[in-house]
Amino acid sequence: NLKGDARVNASVPTAFSHLCSERMMVMRFVDGVKLTDSEKMREVGIFSPRRYSKLADDICNAFAKQILMDGLFNADPHPGNILIAKRDKVANGEVVHVPDIGNVNSTDLERPIPILLDFG
Repeated sequence: NLKGDARVNASVPTAFSHLCSERMMVMRFVDGVKLTDSEKMREVGIFSPRRYSKLADDICNAFAKQILMDGLFNADPHPGNILIAKRDKVANGEVVHVPDIGNVNSTDLERPIPILLDFG
């Protein structure tokens, strides 16, 4: 439950509950970049140590909230289960929510969103 916490800049793809079972979760496709693809990361706005640091904070905050506060979390948090998407390329229908950026400035508008996969 990452929604509604201003400290968390991350989301998860929307699940199709009518297609899910105890053994399978079907989630909406989200077009994003693999965390391990440094060339593509530059294309979504991760190109400096400061941006990488901010992204690391976003991912850590998301997992900490899930594990320590909610008790509902991705039990397989490796880089292959994290995508990075441009904020303007993600819609509320594709992910659970597009994180609120609070006081809007040009840096925040360009801040990519970590999308946590394999959730459940």
